[in-house]
Amino acid sequence: MLFRSHGLVQRLWKAHDAGNGATPLSVYLYGDFIKGFTRLEDHEAATIVISFPGIWSSDPELANRALDQIERLVGRNSDTYVIAEARRAASAEMIDEAERSRLVVALNDLVRRSPGSVGALLVLSDLLRTGADPDWSASATFLRRVLELRPDQVGLYPTAIQLHQRIGDRDRAIEYLQRYQALAGDSAAARRRVALFVAQ
Repeated sequence: MLFRSHGLVQRLWKAHDAGNGATPLSVYLYGDFIKGFTRLEDHEAATIVISFPGIWSSDPELANRALDQIERLVGRNSDTYVIAEARRAASAEMIDEAERSRLVVALNDLVRRSPGSVGALLVLSDLLRTGADPDWSASATFLRRVLELRPDQVGLYPTAIQLHQRIGDRDRAIEYLQRYQALAGDSAAARRRVALFVAQ
């Protein structure tokens, strides 16, 4: 099935990264072999759209269509919808504290039922860094659990390094920096991250 293609997702990420996230995702989604993607024919397609970094700021119309499609197909009480709604909330410039609290409770419940849900763990970590009173330590804990499950996710290490520096866990920050260097290689981004770490 097209929407389950790992290669498709990787191609989208690479295209988005190459443009520094400035181009609306819909531009890529209308590429030669993926024109059907934006029809969001199933909730997996919509979930991929929702999980794309910066989607709520770069292409809010497509993001809202995806969220509506998830609600229509699997319902507001589904785990998929809870994660998608939390992604939207975590990306907002201003977050309603009551909504944030409600979503944190819902995500904690989801994680208890499905401790291996990378999507729930990751968005919970993101959400805990928002609002008037961010919980940096809890955010770091959930991000660590994501990296235990998916240590190959190179894009998560800069945030993990920064979080652990913030909470004073320098040993863990160094460990993640070393992992990041091993995965990212001698890239400009890796060199910048090492320089920032050494300067702090």
